[in-house]
Amino acid sequence: MKKFATQVLKASVVSLCLAALSANAVNKVDKSKIVDFMDPAFDCGRNLKGTDYRRNDHATNVLRGKVEGAHFTKGVQRGEYGNAGSLEGDLDYVLNKFPNHPKALLVAARNQMKPDYNPRHQYRKDRTWSKKECYFQHALRRAPDDPSVHLVIAIFYHEFGNYEVAARHYQRAIQFGPKNPESHYNYGLFLIDVGHADKALKHAQQAYAMGYPLEGLKNRLKRQKVWKEG
Repeated sequence: MKKFATQVLKASVVSLCLAALSANAVNKVDKSKIVDFMDPAFDCGRNLKGTDYRRNDHATNVLRGKVEGAHFTKGVQRGEYGNAGSLEGDLDYVLNKFPNHPKALLVAARNQMKPDYNPRHQYRKDRTWSKKECYFQHALRRAPDDPSVHLVIAIFYHEFGNYEVAARHYQRAIQFGPKNPESHYNYGLFLIDVGHADKALKHAQQAYAMGYPLEGLKNRLKRQKVWKEG
């Protein structure tokens, strides 16, 4: 029987939270890239690699420490530069060992949306890095019930405008992790963006009742005169 850690996502530079995107960043995005990662056009293979990041046995905890210590350092977490190699190489290494590492998954996907992103391997010109869509597929094949993976996918597609995919995965994040305030917080932001501030209120109340610290959702609801104190 697998043992899963109740809290392996320690405080980190990377938050599973919707990023604030500047208008310039949004305008530079190629919308053709924002397709459903389950589109049959992505032939990602079905060979399962790596270990479920949530496992809490001794061997997995040791491996997690080694992998993150060398390949998920602060520069990698911020999506700025690699540590053991290139940024893309370090992220690929982490996601090969732990396909459902949620924070590495989000950094890798956002990195591929940069205007200057180059999918070619730095030293092996015959090789390209995995597509973000394949990282998503592999994560869910390794851990289909992992709420953090669904949350990462939802946040990514929310940020870049595919609301249909985002909605589906926000709902699954909450289905599999109803006590995760981050899921309720981000889903609340999404519901406001799609014109359902009244529905967002319920998720905001749940997030704050569980101690979520950011005030952005509450402030947006206040501006729409939906938030009720007490």
